[in-house]
Amino acid sequence: MVAYGVTYERRLIDPFGFFIFAQWGKVGLDVGELDFDRLKRSIGFGIAFRLGGRAVAEVSFAWGGGEGPQTYSTGNTNNAIGFGARAAGTVGLRGVF
Repeated sequence: MVAYGVTYERRLIDPFGFFIFAQWGKVGLDVGELDFDRLKRSIGFGIAFRLGGRAVAEVSFAWGGGEGPQTYSTGNTNNAIGFGARAAGTVGLRGVF
């Protein structure tokens, strides 16, 4: 598998932000099949919930790749380092959902 992507992120109103992205990729059985010909592509946007300046939960909407529209969500409390810029310690939540 080979994959490439570009993302632009921006904070809206704390603790929410948004992002737009474009991705290209390809899967092959042999290394020789992993070239730049006929890459599948998708574009999309999403919203993020942020704590301590880092995304903790995201919901994304994407189109492309010949598979129609896709919606997915991710979460990662390991990114949460505290509440606010001067917070010491962690928020007490650990894991990926």
